[in-house]
Amino acid sequence: MNKRFIVILENKGLSPKEYKSLFNLFKKILVGYKLNDIRIGNFHIEIDLFSSNKDFLKLLNEFKIIEVRDLSEQMQKNIFEFAKELFNKERFWEFHEVLESLWRKNEGKEKNILHGLILIAAAFVHKQRGNDKVALSVLKRAFLEIENYEGMYQCFDITYIKNKVSEMLNNRYLKEFRI
Repeated sequence: MNKRFIVILENKGLSPKEYKSLFNLFKKILVGYKLNDIRIGNFHIEIDLFSSNKDFLKLLNEFKIIEVRDLSEQMQKNIFEFAKELFNKERFWEFHEVLESLWRKNEGKEKNILHGLILIAAAFVHKQRGNDKVALSVLKRAFLEIENYEGMYQCFDITYIKNKVSEMLNNRYLKEFRI
């Protein structure tokens, strides 16, 4: 049975503008494995793939592997702290995935805040894939979800996050930040 893995590699200067060529490179390297996507952060590259085991790691020996995460394994940490850690490492897709199951189960204010956080992460995923125009559009939707909220939600300072999002929308440029 195939499991889903996220492999975090060191990024030595590649940018999201190189998404297509890098995706094709990894498709060739990982022939025989189902490559789902890649995402290019400032300091890392995420490879998202399906495999029945970790044999694919041998094919990535030219790269510095920082972390390998099996998404089928049970999470042992506080889910919000874990999500915050992922966001601060620019692992936005994983942040999105971690919070999505909570968002689906909630209602009202909590659902809006979670959806806003998820959309912020989704905007950065689009940026990591070189889609800046789409990223800004998604960021606008995120702001609408959180604009009426202030203060803390779990370990997230919504006021701070909202101010950062507003600043990016005014500048029409996404800039990674820590939460």
